[in-house]
Amino acid sequence: MNQGIINKMFTGELIVNHQYRDNDGRKVSEDLQIHPFYKNYKFEEGMEVRFQYANECYRHYPESCVCKGLRTYALPVFDKKKKGIIERLLGWARKN
Repeated sequence: MNQGIINKMFTGELIVNHQYRDNDGRKVSEDLQIHPFYKNYKFEEGMEVRFQYANECYRHYPESCVCKGLRTYALPVFDKKKKGIIERLLGWARKN
């Protein structure tokens, strides 16, 4: 899993800034657009986010796309809070 920091571009668009070291030990920095699925998510500037790379185009499903113009996005990954059996039963009882 990769980690990055949310930054704001001069256009106002939020991006993920990811820094890592390559095989030669050089520091590499890259700015990735946040995946369009999360365009309405309330990210804050300076927030750390875990993400994985997503290569997609605008027309096809990513698994079957063989287009030349693929775009690389940062797809945020959020930790799910695990609920115990009691919490799940109480939540189910409140719904009904």
